[in-house]
Amino acid sequence: MFFLRILPKDTDMSLKNKVISGLKWSIITKLIAQLFSWISTFFVIRMLSPEDYGIMALAMAFVLFGNLFSSGGFITAIVKTQSKNYLQASQMFTVSLVVNIIIAFLVIFSSEYISVFYSNPKLEAVLFVMAIASILNSFLIIPSSYLDIDMNFKAKALCDSVGSIVSAIVALVIAYHGLEFWALVYSFIAQMLVRVTLYHGVAKSRYFITLDFKGATSVLKFAYTNQLNSILWFGYNQIDNILIGKFLGINLLGIYNVAKDIASLPMMKVTVILNQVGFSAFASLNEDESAARYYLERSLTLIAIFAFPVFLGISSISEEIILLVIGDKWLEAAPIISVLCFVFPFRMMSANIQIYVNALNKPKFNVQNTLIMSITLITLMIWATQISLFVTALTWVMGFVLVFLIVLLRLKYNLALTKSTTLVWVRSAFISFIMWIVLYIEGRYLLNLNLFLMIIIKVISGIIIIVPVYYKFYGTELKSILKSTG
Repeated sequence: MFFLRILPKDTDMSLKNKVISGLKWSIITKLIAQLFSWISTFFVIRMLSPEDYGIMALAMAFVLFGNLFSSGGFITAIVKTQSKNYLQASQMFTVSLVVNIIIAFLVIFSSEYISVFYSNPKLEAVLFVMAIASILNSFLIIPSSYLDIDMNFKAKALCDSVGSIVSAIVALVIAYHGLEFWALVYSFIAQMLVRVTLYHGVAKSRYFITLDFKGATSVLKFAYTNQLNSILWFGYNQIDNILIGKFLGINLLGIYNVAKDIASLPMMKVTVILNQVGFSAFASLNEDESAARYYLERSLTLIAIFAFPVFLGISSISEEIILLVIGDKWLEAAPIISVLCFVFPFRMMSANIQIYVNALNKPKFNVQNTLIMSITLITLMIWATQISLFVTALTWVMGFVLVFLIVLLRLKYNLALTKSTTLVWVRSAFISFIMWIVLYIEGRYLLNLNLFLMIIIKVISGIIIIVPVYYKFYGTELKSILKSTG
């Protein structure tokens, strides 16, 4: 991996080997699992309706909100300590479990009122089941933290991949038997059960319920500072679902979420990998801020090099993908995919910046950034969701990019980052945008061709545009990547 290949001399080279190995195994296993998962997902989408996905999106929004209080910051806090302590593990598990149970009962108690608010009685039963299943999250905290501390990303990737495959099979089988949205619900539960079982098998973590909270203050304080950041994160990441479901209806919410899922498929798991590997690596470098800044610049470059052309390429073939893969009943999702693809590279870079700041033990700075983003996007969403789905997607993208630029300015002046570090992504974004314009114009002349042939022509055209330009500007970095992963 090129951003570790040229690390400062005093950086422990074993970190380089662990991160490269972690990325290599994670990406290989995730891609194999994702290939199967994508195929299954497309079949499931064909069998289900927009309402099914809308119901699941709303249920997930409320369950995720509960998880923020019960699990979100604990993994980060434990990894930050780089310590495997039985008492600490028991303390974190106990707090998480108690909070998780309380929140599950609150969701169950509120489920009837939520279903009435959204005028969908089916939502009540789904919320009940999902709330109970969400308690499983508490049993992932300790083994997941220990695997991150060990940088055992190979084992973690294998566990997650098996979970994804089982989840995909469950969804496919249940959808085939006509059980509608329950295919998505039981798929989620199956994945959680498999991950909990396998994580405990490989991590060999020891913990139990405890009433002894001696020495837990500092870790809990760090965890809940991060929880505050996660709550604000939830505000701008789920407000669109909550408002679309109310103002535009559950059917359009389903179309919106399928569009998001398809747009993010190629890089969704890669983001998780980069976050897991990245935080563990940054946490190991927290005494060497110059090395951490170097690592940040190279990781942002890596994300930009691959994310911009991939996502903008998907944007240019969104309609063809919909018609070819999941059918014309989902055609309304095509323009939403096209628009949302523009924001995912920025979201990936934003996540990388957050783990960098957390690893430097500056969670309050992240909270401030997220507060700015949350206020801005929630305000914009309240306006946009009352107009149309397309306006909502476009507003979300423009709002996120605007706030991302504000965050970069704050990074530059508050954490002494150089101009080159904060703007390292611009060149790749510009090159990829030129490619997108060319492919968009090209598509206007290919309207009468076979859908599969249109996709092939556009993909080849994109490669012809990107490769020679990338070779000129990123030749050295790309060769380093190939050598590091060879």
